Amino acid sequence: MNTRTAALAFTLTLGPVLGACDSGVSIFEPADDVEFATDAAADVTIDLAALDGSSDGSLFNELSEQIPGFAGFWFDRGCNLNVVLTDAEQAELAKDVLAPYLRRYVETHRCPDTASIVVHRGEFTWRELSSWLREMAPAAGFRGVARMGISIPQNRLVFAVDGRPAAREVLRLAEQQGVPSDAIQFVLAQGTTRDRTRG
Repeated sequence: MNTRTAALAFTLTLGPVLGACDSGVSIFEPADDVEFATDAAADVTIDLAALDGSSDGSLFNELSEQIPGFAGFWFDRGCNLNVVLTDAEQAELAKDVLAPYLRRYVETHRCPDTASIVVHRGEFTWRELSSWLREMAPAAGFRGVARMGISIPQNRLVFAVDGRPAAREVLRLAEQQGVPSDAIQFVLAQGTTRDRTRG
């Protein structure tokens, strides 16, 4: 996990998950003005195959049953467990449920005594994002789409694309599938230095 993702954990507390990412990170608005975040925004992601097969996917499904509004969690470099919730009133319940996961992590890593559970507010639940990612599965075959997944810190579906044409194809699919556009974020795929449709 990179420094940018780690910093996210310390700058957000019960605020919009994207609020600390104003420098270089933007969610697109209209299709004619697609904007791209940096690749760093997609570093902590869960991909399509992980939804059913990985421990993260199955664990998050289980936690969604226990914590209303649960949207996932991750550990930062300070060993803090960062949990995203769409309902701030569930913060204490979330901390109770997740405390054993923090203790287990602290026991198996070199962690400071200050490691704690940090709550962030998100817009979309894990159930919503994982369901929408499945709906968007055809995008994996689009030309110009390098990867796709769920970014827990960004609380969004993230698509790494090589430019605006690919992004617009993703948007068209989202509209067809009933996936809200504000749940999608784009990053430029590695090796892409600029939006090829500009200039």
